[in-house]
Amino acid sequence: MKVYVYKRSFSKEYIRAFYSGDLDVTLMSSAPSYHFLAKLTNSSKLIRLLRKVVTGRSGKFQAPYSWTDVLQSFFAPVFLLFVSKPIILGMSPFSNWIYYMCLLKLLGKKIIYHNSWPYWDALAHPKGIKMRVWTW
Repeated sequence: MKVYVYKRSFSKEYIRAFYSGDLDVTLMSSAPSYHFLAKLTNSSKLIRLLRKVVTGRSGKFQAPYSWTDVLQSFFAPVFLLFVSKPIILGMSPFSNWIYYMCLLKLLGKKIIYHNSWPYWDALAHPKGIKMRVWTW
């Protein structure tokens, strides 16, 4: 069975159970601009030097994903509107992505909401939580 996982990063830490069965998992990121800049930084010494001047950080990102993954993630919000297979949305609670999830649900998509709430400590709560609590 094919499923699409749309989450913040390409990390498989919280979704490794999906890979243990007979599921054909397609992983897409909801932060493609970050991953694009990480891949660009890793591929160019000039950009790494510019990053060091601007941010004071040097070195490469851990980027175990391909340019195809990054491009696929740029178009994922539109692509998921036309998918008939189940979609697993991994997002933080009270995120603005809840509006996108509602849109997909209104279009009749099979949505599974997945988050890592049990793993959060007191410092990792999203900012502005009081302003968006009405969406729940």
